[in-house]
Amino acid sequence: MRDIIIGGLLLPFKLIFQPDSFRRDVHALAPDSRADYSLLQARRYWGDRTFWRGIGRLVGQWFVASSYPFVITAILQVLGFEVDWQGVAVGVAVGVAWGVAWGVATGVAVGVTSALVSSHLLFYPLQYGLAWWVSRGLKRQPQQAMRIWRWSPLAWDEMQWLAFPPLFTALKQLYRTNQSQAETILAQVAAHRYQNWLARWVLIELAADDAAQVRSIQAIGAFERSLAWLPTDDQTPAIQLSHILRTISGETRSGVESDSPTNRVRRYAEALELVDATLINLSEPRGWRLRRERAFIRKMRPVLGQWRGIIAAAYEQAQAEQRRLEPIPQVYVGGLPIDPADRHDDEVPFKGRAALFRQLEMAVGGGQGERQTLLLYGQRRSGKTSILRQLPRRLGSRCIPAFLDGQNEQLSGASNEIGLLTGMAHFIRDQADTLRNFPLPAIDAAELQRDAYPAFGRWLDQVERALGDHTLLLCLDEFEALEEAIAERRLDSRILNMIRSIVQHRQRIIVLLAGSHQLDELAPRWSSSLINTRMLPISFLDADDAHELIVQPIADFPAIYAPPAVERILHLSHCQPLLIQSMCAELVNLMNREHRQPPASLVGVADVERVIPVVFERSAAYFDDLWRSQTDSKLARHLLERIAQSPANTCSIDAIRRSSDDPAALREALNLLARREIITRTDKSISIAVPLVAQYIRQITS
Repeated sequence: MRDIIIGGLLLPFKLIFQPDSFRRDVHALAPDSRADYSLLQARRYWGDRTFWRGIGRLVGQWFVASSYPFVITAILQVLGFEVDWQGVAVGVAVGVAWGVAWGVATGVAVGVTSALVSSHLLFYPLQYGLAWWVSRGLKRQPQQAMRIWRWSPLAWDEMQWLAFPPLFTALKQLYRTNQSQAETILAQVAAHRYQNWLARWVLIELAADDAAQVRSIQAIGAFERSLAWLPTDDQTPAIQLSHILRTISGETRSGVESDSPTNRVRRYAEALELVDATLINLSEPRGWRLRRERAFIRKMRPVLGQWRGIIAAAYEQAQAEQRRLEPIPQVYVGGLPIDPADRHDDEVPFKGRAALFRQLEMAVGGGQGERQTLLLYGQRRSGKTSILRQLPRRLGSRCIPAFLDGQNEQLSGASNEIGLLTGMAHFIRDQADTLRNFPLPAIDAAELQRDAYPAFGRWLDQVERALGDHTLLLCLDEFEALEEAIAERRLDSRILNMIRSIVQHRQRIIVLLAGSHQLDELAPRWSSSLINTRMLPISFLDADDAHELIVQPIADFPAIYAPPAVERILHLSHCQPLLIQSMCAELVNLMNREHRQPPASLVGVADVERVIPVVFERSAAYFDDLWRSQTDSKLARHLLERIAQSPANTCSIDAIRRSSDDPAALREALNLLARREIITRTDKSISIAVPLVAQYIRQITS
């Protein structure tokens, strides 16, 4: 009864100032129904006593609220006004009957909200005075912020859309003096229907003030923590500039925390380039509505200049430290694909593969002959991903590469074709924009939900029209992940039919698959669906390219290797690019750590042997994958162990034949190892192709 009486007395206030809250209360009676449900639409709750108690409480509150006309009429009569009580009673009865029927049937807040929004203009003068009083209270008594804030119009009026400037400065000051309570208040303001912009701008201005106070490279690196609240879906100029500041801060923090002077120089260089690009492209938006955005950008322009000076000084200091501690530049990449976007063109240690790029150039630029699926085939860590990342700079500006990593969670983790195709469309558009600044149309999410594959096909029609005379190279790395999804029944074979359709019918789209399996190693559906496939094998580097990768990975690299050491690296790695990069990276670390500089001291054969244990540790993922995954069977591992224990890592054919009583299984295991380039065969003997792999096998099996 107490809830009915108090709720009824407060009901007019709630309907006028908090209709959204009232709507939520009504909706909570039947939460699975529409937001503005009727009793008929909520019939699944007709047997629920809690539902009817809520309806009864609502009706009771309406009857209590109906007492206001009688109270007001009595007050008027006491003041000397004549009142027709019969007319009042009739009016109240009609009003209550209409209100209850409308409120219970459709949700009274829907109609009341639209009728009363404009009337809040009448309350604004009083509310402004109250906001001014609250702002003074927040400044004078920040420890009582929550108690004072309850009187703020934003705390109890959900429908007021006019601004209250005093609250803006007060909340900024409160954040400096009582951050915890200020964050609670700002969270409430952020949930306001009309005043949520206030919370965003308070945080933006606070961030701008913090940015202006930065005086050290460490402070720039720590700045990104103050922007953790940034929304990702807001495209306003101020928010976008704040995201750029956060990226600059992140690059700087990576440099500050880096243990490598070379990496520190790279991170500071990236931050400097981003600052310069931002200053060049920074423009002030026009329009009265964007006046705050314009003022923010004007404020941040000198701040960016200040940041640039700090980062430039740190960059010069890092370069001096690099010359002192790492006189030999660390350009090798141990274990990770080479991404040209992470380095300047003259810092990318990528060599060879000229014949492969010629084949790709002909496939992309030819446009004649029979359409084919391209399959970039090579063992893991053979350089496939590094090759794909070289494509934007190798294939010309009219080719738009779009990289889809089958191991990416958004693709490999898709639960059905809708999720997969949505992720593919997102990555294609993002890559086209990032790599070539080429806009592609967005896919219709509603159509995709109705019928995914036809909708994706219609989207590709739009993409082809947008491409004009450009070519889209659709690169699917680790494509075997699709077979895993089909086997797990998250996808069906229609995905293969879609790929075949793209290959056969899309004149401006070329499909390039990359993986460590040939099609005949997968389920038969692959060979039958992708009949016309052109193999582009990736194997070991040519000896000349491998030699150049060692001695001159980039231009002007110092001559640090004695010739016998180069030959030893080539022998141990068998020109495998990952192993060359890993060994050379550790050798450069060794030279710098021991302060050895050429020509007084050169890398020798003994140094190469010293770094082998470190290479095993740093490249453990490569060796473990080769031993456990690439071999596929215990028999294959047994054969490798036997060969590794033989002199010169070579075993005779006769000895291998005596290793198994099952000739068919033996033949299958040897064919698999040969196909995956783990072994090499002659008429009389079998060897492990990479001596370093044989040494690793001896180490883990001894």
